[in-house]
Amino acid sequence: MTGTRPRWTLPAPVVLGVLAGVISGIAALVMASSFGYALRPLEDASGSRSVALLATEIAAHPEVAPSATALGVEAVFLDTTLITGSSPEDRPEVLCTEDGSRVLPSRMRVGCANSPRGMVAVLQRPSPWWLGTLAFAALLAGAASLLVTVSVSWALGPIAAAGRALARIESGERGVRLGVSRLAEFDELIRHVNTASAAVDDREHAIAARLKTAHELARMVAHEVRNPLQTLELLTSLVASEDDPGERRSIASSIHEEIRALDLVVHRVLRDGLSGVTLTLHRQRRSVVPLIDQVVALRRADAAKRGTKLLRGEVTYRPAEIDAALLGRCIENLVVNALQAIGDKGGVIVVSSWENDQAIALAVDDNGPGVDPALGNSIFEANVSTKPTGTGLGLALVKSVAEAHNGSVEYGPSEMGGARFVLRVPLNEPQDESASRAALEHPGR
Repeated sequence: MTGTRPRWTLPAPVVLGVLAGVISGIAALVMASSFGYALRPLEDASGSRSVALLATEIAAHPEVAPSATALGVEAVFLDTTLITGSSPEDRPEVLCTEDGSRVLPSRMRVGCANSPRGMVAVLQRPSPWWLGTLAFAALLAGAASLLVTVSVSWALGPIAAAGRALARIESGERGVRLGVSRLAEFDELIRHVNTASAAVDDREHAIAARLKTAHELARMVAHEVRNPLQTLELLTSLVASEDDPGERRSIASSIHEEIRALDLVVHRVLRDGLSGVTLTLHRQRRSVVPLIDQVVALRRADAAKRGTKLLRGEVTYRPAEIDAALLGRCIENLVVNALQAIGDKGGVIVVSSWENDQAIALAVDDNGPGVDPALGNSIFEANVSTKPTGTGLGLALVKSVAEAHNGSVEYGPSEMGGARFVLRVPLNEPQDESASRAALEHPGR
């Protein structure tokens, strides 16, 4: 269970940097104070010698001694008489001793020298050197603290960057990558973060590709179900109104064959397509004429309702190695495409076949408006349609089935004035076993 996140947090590099800086500053302050304390006796000895020398110089002519300010001292006495300066309140009764110089408990330095007129005593307060020492120590501590803070923050920066990168990945951002830090342990962490990010990207791409494949497959199945359902609806209405028993049996037989072929196509697409493998062509050596006759018979009533004549032209009975169910769907898609192109204006559609260069050619001609030359071969791509209600899957499926047979499909102008679509399949089964199991690619992939 995920813990409750606190209301506010501080960046770890900054906190650790500040703590390390404070510790370094305290250490620098202690070192500076110790250094100053060690210098104190040396400074006292040096100051005592200085005031003793100054007293000796004044003793030569005490009557013309310069001012205390000029001498840099507190006061100058001749025996107990103040010559210059101001007498400090903490001045002892006896200024000079036998050693000639000393430091009073109040840190006042006393330098003594004999003169013809008496004992000269020079009093000098030491400068507050310790303030400078403390200021220097504080400056050194601050500099050390700042330096350590910046250094630790920089050194721990890759950890913060890794945390931000993981948060971006968690929020759904993709393509997150981190640069190297030149620090071995952190670069290992960065490598793991980049690897995890790449794995998430690849997994999402794979999921997206599968969803797209499933979507396209569902559209293809829906497309292949819709056209036969329309035909079945029309045939059902005809069988209900047909009085001739023989004609009714013929219509019922057509309905049965259409349902059987439709079930076979949908079953194979669902069985093989969703597993991500290629569809296997179930080849049989058959003539395409029964397929043409079945499509013409099934679609003739629909064409008649539109005022269009659907005819079978010249055909060849030469058999070829074909998948009858899929090829029948292709012929029906080409006929439906022609019917939709002509619309309700009425026209003529002719389905024919012939032999050509060791192949069987199937052609669907119409006298409709034809195909816009600007579309080119994109007309065989999924989602490309010239009709407002078209899905763009019919011709894409025709192209896929033709290529699965190692054949082709093309279009051009028809002698009837409209468009001609020609589908070619080889007469003989390919020798290469893998070619006989050619892929029926999903439209748009």
